[in-house]
Amino acid sequence: MDMEKITKEDYLSSSPSFEPELTGWLATLNLGLLGVDTPIIENLAAPYQPVVNLFNANPALLLLAPLKIDTNDVKSGEYTLSCLPLNIEDTTGMLCRTILITNE
Repeated sequence: MDMEKITKEDYLSSSPSFEPELTGWLATLNLGLLGVDTPIIENLAAPYQPVVNLFNANPALLLLAPLKIDTNDVKSGEYTLSCLPLNIEDTTGMLCRTILITNE
């Protein structure tokens, strides 16, 4: 689908989603934070409850969306990640504005 033609009504259904194999693999990892650059990881055309699967495997997991950190700009080091939640219905991640603060 042409991204310029996505409307408010089909924003979530046109977003990229996780394949069940990816969710299964992520569930095997000991993750504390999973940042994704999509508002919903569920495939609305073929639902399989990826969020439930991830949280059943790791109840302490924090799922943030969108979270994009440009590794060209952010170098290895100690940071504080602050998340300001957005109240948007029907999404599967914690939609938020993120602020990355350097701990010096």
